[in-house]
Amino acid sequence: MSAESFANINREALNKLKHLGFVEEKPKKNEKLRLKGKDSLIIVYNSNRVVVQGNEESIKKLKKLLTLNSFELEAINDTIVGTDEALKGDTFGGLVVAGVRANKRERKKLVELGVKDSKRLHFEKLTRLAKEIMANFAFTYIELLPEDYNRELKRSNVTELLNRLHLQCYIKLRTKQSKHIVDKFPGCRVGDIALEKAETRCVEVAAASIVAKYIGLKQLQRLSKLANFGLPLGSTHVKEAIREIKQRGLAPERFLKLHFSNVRKDL
Repeated sequence: MSAESFANINREALNKLKHLGFVEEKPKKNEKLRLKGKDSLIIVYNSNRVVVQGNEESIKKLKKLLTLNSFELEAINDTIVGTDEALKGDTFGGLVVAGVRANKRERKKLVELGVKDSKRLHFEKLTRLAKEIMANFAFTYIELLPEDYNRELKRSNVTELLNRLHLQCYIKLRTKQSKHIVDKFPGCRVGDIALEKAETRCVEVAAASIVAKYIGLKQLQRLSKLANFGLPLGSTHVKEAIREIKQRGLAPERFLKLHFSNVRKDL
């Protein structure tokens, strides 16, 4: 019997093993979970390290199922619509929610293209992949400029807005056989499956994250041109840029998320 250890387990897949004939045994010292199969044993330690014991073939199959970065979700053979958003945490800019649809064959093509979580891509590769996705796969996006975003927040809240926009993207792309996988956010009430860090676990969500970020970056470029100076990404080093908006006499609602605490403080 061989053994292999690894990290970054897919918790949902781990739980599903109980429905595939694995029996939960009493954990030993320093163990969080112990699952016994017909020819394999899975041990999750308190440190979250995972050890799989069994023959080489069973270890290979289980590792593929349990690791976060496999992009497989092989139990789902249906068409998948993945949705994700961009600019949500940025002080400047509004909001973009995007969706990408793929069947099993198209899913493999996305993996072959090198699609991955947009946060792990430099600008040049993100741009190239976004254009590839938008040229060859079913996609959609909803883009709110800061003015639109601030208007929406006067009659709703961020959670309700995200739920609505993710659902709208799915409706535009859904088929009779499709499942909606969404990158889970606080208060998420949409999606057939809502996964934390879904962009690292579902290639359709990763593709949606790429499209959303690409559209979001293009929006910030347009706003920077309108403001006549470069607007920063994120929400950390933005104080001087907020003051610059004020000093230039520019309408803040056209560039900033007005409900952000740092915006209210520095305007």
